[in-house]
Amino acid sequence: MEKVYEYKLRNPLFRGFYEREDGSTTIYYNGKAIKGEWVEGNLFVGDDGEREILIGTKVVRISYPIITETASEYLFLNDDNGVKIFEYSIVLIDGKYKRLVVYSGEFASFCQVRQIDYNDFECVQPIGEGYDNYNHSIQVIGNIFENPELLELEYE
Repeated sequence: MEKVYEYKLRNPLFRGFYEREDGSTTIYYNGKAIKGEWVEGNLFVGDDGEREILIGTKVVRISYPIITETASEYLFLNDDNGVKIFEYSIVLIDGKYKRLVVYSGEFASFCQVRQIDYNDFECVQPIGEGYDNYNHSIQVIGNIFENPELLELEYE
């Protein structure tokens, strides 16, 4: 009998930072504090390279122009507390190892990276769907935009 595989196509989820003066969240970008809100939805890249997050259906859509560099993809993985893990999240592994989550072309996957020198990082382990993340406790403790001080990782 022929084996049948079922593939689920998924629609990637992105988030980005929408700048607004009355926003309740502050990020740090290019040395400046910026107020606004995180928005989640579909990523749209215009002809000019500007990015927007689109929220809604085919009939009704709301578009939020975002700070391009804050566009980050959801890994389809939540931490132990149910918090979504996005690219540029800073996570705590097993309660003791701080890791930055970034996309690695070398692994064609998202990776948890550790700092090995002042400006040098290395992939410790791929993270996300299809990888063995379940034998470890994972907690989102921030991201590089709201919590840049967490990037002062301990060298191991």
